[in-house]
Amino acid sequence: MINKKYYIVSAIYAKGDNLNPEEVSSALRLTPTETRSKGALKFLPNGEEIVAPIGLWELREESYSESLDEFIVELIRKYHLIGERKSSLSSVEEFFLDLFISVVSYSDTDTNLVFTLRPDTIVKMNEIGIPIKFTINISADG
Repeated sequence: MINKKYYIVSAIYAKGDNLNPEEVSSALRLTPTETRSKGALKFLPNGEEIVAPIGLWELREESYSESLDEFIVELIRKYHLIGERKSSLSSVEEFFLDLFISVVSYSDTDTNLVFTLRPDTIVKMNEIGIPIKFTINISADG
């Protein structure tokens, strides 16, 4: 049996070698949750230093939803102008919406996740104007 409540992390990513995060924020009229330029240094808690291999602009949100279809409709409502606004960004090499969907399985056997998207939702997904990647995680309880 699967818990009907989905944990969802939605993230819009813009990536590129010459990406200018401020330019992306201005064009999209959105405030990112994380940005970095190629070559930027990041220090881990253990003191290790990491050099960013590529520029990144990320807008990330976490939520729970009873219905993936309703969640996607809300995303479309919020971000339907993204594709149109990003067309002016020549420094963006990769641009996509990533949906990470996680559910807990309370079964000791193999488990399937089934969700339904209405035909009108599938058509509306095109309004975002960028690729949408789905990652599904089914984890065992405990």
